[in-house]
Amino acid sequence: MRNFQRLFLSIIVSLLLATSFTLFAESKNEVDLQKMFDKINTQFNALKAADELNKLSVQDIDEQQKAFTELELKLDECITTNTTLTTSLKDNLKLLGDGQTTDEFDIKVKRQELEKQSQAADNELKRCSLLKIQLKEISDASSELRLNLLKKQLLSKEISIWAAVKKIGTLNELTGEKELAVIKPLTEKTYQALSWPLLLLLIVGILLGLLWRRNAKPKKATTAHFSSPTMLAVIRGIRRTSPALITTLFILIYLYSQSTSQSALIQFIRMLFVLILTFAVIRGLLFPEKPFSSTPILSRSTILLFVWGTIIFSGMLILLNDPAVGRFSNSITLYLIWLSALTLGAFSIICLIWLAIRNISIKRSYTPALLIPIGTMFIAVFAALLGYRNFASLLYLGTLLSAVVFVFAFTLLRISSELFDSLDQGKLPWQKKLRTVMSIEEDKAFPGVIWLRILFFFAVLFASVSALMYIWGSSQQRISSLLTTLKSGISIGSMNFDLLNIVYALVVLIIALGILPFIKNNLVTSWLKHSNLSRGAKEATQTLVGYVGVAVAIIWALFILGVNFQNIAIIAGALSVGIGFGLQNIVNNFVSGLILLFERPIRRGDWVVVGSTEGYVRDISIRSTTIQTFNRADVIVPNSELISNQVTNWMLTNNVGRLVAPVGVAYGSDVDKVIEILKNIAAEHPDVIADQPDYRVRALFLEFGDSSLNFELRCYVRNVDERLLIHSDINLSIDRAFRKEGIEIPFPQRVVHMQNETKDESESS
Repeated sequence: MRNFQRLFLSIIVSLLLATSFTLFAESKNEVDLQKMFDKINTQFNALKAADELNKLSVQDIDEQQKAFTELELKLDECITTNTTLTTSLKDNLKLLGDGQTTDEFDIKVKRQELEKQSQAADNELKRCSLLKIQLKEISDASSELRLNLLKKQLLSKEISIWAAVKKIGTLNELTGEKELAVIKPLTEKTYQALSWPLLLLLIVGILLGLLWRRNAKPKKATTAHFSSPTMLAVIRGIRRTSPALITTLFILIYLYSQSTSQSALIQFIRMLFVLILTFAVIRGLLFPEKPFSSTPILSRSTILLFVWGTIIFSGMLILLNDPAVGRFSNSITLYLIWLSALTLGAFSIICLIWLAIRNISIKRSYTPALLIPIGTMFIAVFAALLGYRNFASLLYLGTLLSAVVFVFAFTLLRISSELFDSLDQGKLPWQKKLRTVMSIEEDKAFPGVIWLRILFFFAVLFASVSALMYIWGSSQQRISSLLTTLKSGISIGSMNFDLLNIVYALVVLIIALGILPFIKNNLVTSWLKHSNLSRGAKEATQTLVGYVGVAVAIIWALFILGVNFQNIAIIAGALSVGIGFGLQNIVNNFVSGLILLFERPIRRGDWVVVGSTEGYVRDISIRSTTIQTFNRADVIVPNSELISNQVTNWMLTNNVGRLVAPVGVAYGSDVDKVIEILKNIAAEHPDVIADQPDYRVRALFLEFGDSSLNFELRCYVRNVDERLLIHSDINLSIDRAFRKEGIEIPFPQRVVHMQNETKDESESS
């Protein structure tokens, strides 16, 4: 347990330090920015020349826009660094003042050095600003070029079905050879790709997938061992689809490791892998316990046929859209193959959506949003028939991949929600151990989880939006500019909100506040255990460490946010005015809380009486103290009342307290015997102090009462907290001893004489 605690603390501290060093480490700019800009300018001129020759592609522009983004980030860093440096140097020059003829030599030398450095930093700042302006002009021109190219491509008309039919009718031997010549490179590339390592990976992937699916025992993996049932369902879905999934993964890794000459094949396999993984996730979500079976509408084999039809035909669509396989060869054969792949893929998707609608409508009303992809697929097929190939491909692939993004976003959010819920509940063994280490009570929520939920939600949202932007044709530069905007912040008036730094600050604050209970608990149980401090001093140290830790965490987060601490003086001045008018009680309670923490007139667990409130001290905070009465009611007492009013603490110096047990015996009883019995009863009780001269047991004969001889047993108990139970035990012992010795405990008796009855008796006599 102790090793686990040390390992946990070491990991958390390392993460915090790594985050801080990453945020504030200064990187050296070893790249010549001017050379980078000249290279980008040359590439952009080449793109314009290619556009005039109608040889420009969107991919070429996207590749250059990546260089735009890289240079823009370096220029922003250059501007920020030199702006800070220029400001610092000018402040130093102001400290030296204006140059005077009477200045000492070393002051003149330092002033000249600062002026040179300031001039150099200012020139570098102007150079970086000029390059950024010029880069912005080229970037805008590149974006406009890309937009015009996309419009041209989307609205460009290629071979239509009617043109293909007419061309088929005019086929002869020469045109047939041309068609074969177009298809021949595709078959050659496919033959070249089928090497023996690829076939070996194919066999190994299938065997590993079958082995995993066969030997896995899902009964052992239950929700009792997983924080998220959805994660368990997804793992089961992946396991059932593992032969195809592992095979495509192995092939994809092999193709990436070879070269980029097989870019069309890489895109094809990558599309297959993404769609197979999506199918595995959906399969696990819809059928978590067992493989799906036939439905009243379609058989299991038919459903699988539609699923794999969607996967295979979508991959073929990606492959046939690549220029390397004859995309712009004006081949009828390739067009008909592409049209067939799009039509069959769209038909498979429509059938799957129709099946989903039928199944949903059995249980509840389905959402009309499911009809949107069906309409999109019909439009894509119609556009493909008319010859608008780019537009049809965008609709088909955009709709399909948007659904993929939705599935993954939904799955991630659901898994994260279940994980965070499980962390709050703490039912699993590792979660219970973690809550024990961090000193979190069983019924309390895990600290910081609510902020982690919010951060993860927005992270998934940002990733989904970026993916959708990329799928529907947005440039890489726009996506990068969105990330740059988050990094540089959003300006509102004179204030700048750096969103990424806000996220970093929240993460640091969550981690710091999360490990604070762990530090406080170990401070008392381990670190202060061997000190000579009293229990009250240890608790005071623990409380102060908690407040100091919160203050350090907040200052740390503000430092990450870039808050200027020079403005704290202004804030303190404003607070002093507020204290003078409306915060007097709060400050009074705050100061009183500090006095209670240091002087310790009361401690947690003490039995105290404050005015009409009596009970145990449960918590001492910086503003108030919580006292729990014997009726289990919590009373919040301001700390100022504990300092200014009278407080009775039964347990201030020690837990010893006096017990008084009154008892009466009948007239005529042996008084010495009664005193002896009372002393013996007190001395025999284990919780009564009878062997110390300062705490002697006394049995006193107090008075002759109306109906009894009144005695009182006075003794001291070791724990005043148990006084009532001890009193009850002593009373029971007194009753048993008096019965045994024949000593009677009387009850009050009254003789009532009626006046009229007395007169009648006297007359009769």
